[in-house]
Amino acid sequence: LLAAALGRTLILPPLWCVVDRFWTILDHCLIGSKVEMPQPFICPLDHSFDVPAMISALPAWREHTFLSNPRTPPELAASRARLRVGRSAGGHEVSGADAWLPAGATFGAAEKALRSVRSRVLQVDVSDLSRLCRCVADLPAVHQLNQKLPAALGLPYHYCDTTDNPYFVGCKAAGRQGCRKHPVYLMNVSRGTQRPPSIPSRRCGDQAAAGESRCGEIELPGEYINEGVHARPSA
Repeated sequence: LLAAALGRTLILPPLWCVVDRFWTILDHCLIGSKVEMPQPFICPLDHSFDVPAMISALPAWREHTFLSNPRTPPELAASRARLRVGRSAGGHEVSGADAWLPAGATFGAAEKALRSVRSRVLQVDVSDLSRLCRCVADLPAVHQLNQKLPAALGLPYHYCDTTDNPYFVGCKAAGRQGCRKHPVYLMNVSRGTQRPPSIPSRRCGDQAAAGESRCGEIELPGEYINEGVHARPSA
């Protein structure tokens, strides 16, 4: 939202995963028992996002390796400023290669302050971003995009692991058939669609009434469906 409001192009951060994404059962969160891969690992974008939905719904963005790509002009990567959000309230300022904002500044206040930053690259750390007020009531230019984000950044998922399916593991080890479709020892699978909530766009920030929350809470998606039978003995 900040990138869109500032007329900048978002460079995505690297995504760190501890669970691989696969169409069938995983083995201790990885594909196959012989896979040797450190965890966490930088995973492909489609592990966490529906890339076609992002391309069709979002403004232009770049992959996390964009600045290290040999085709990227070095002067672009060298022209860099960093957004820093203080831990206490106060005014904003641009000093050297840093732009300072007070803790609790809304996205609208951030947009106004960052307009004066001339560096080609504006670096934003997640810890600084988390100290901004989750409110875009004073930034109407991004309201439409804000409403698109839950669908554009949502992703259906399913997770099935050997650690949750002892019967399946024993069945395969014994060389039996039909291990996935046993009438009693069903496969334990978690399914769902995770969508990030949109940022509050009304009755927040300076528009919040007395007694109302000024900033939206950061919430992790929690919607999922468990299928199968848990805690079945393996026999």
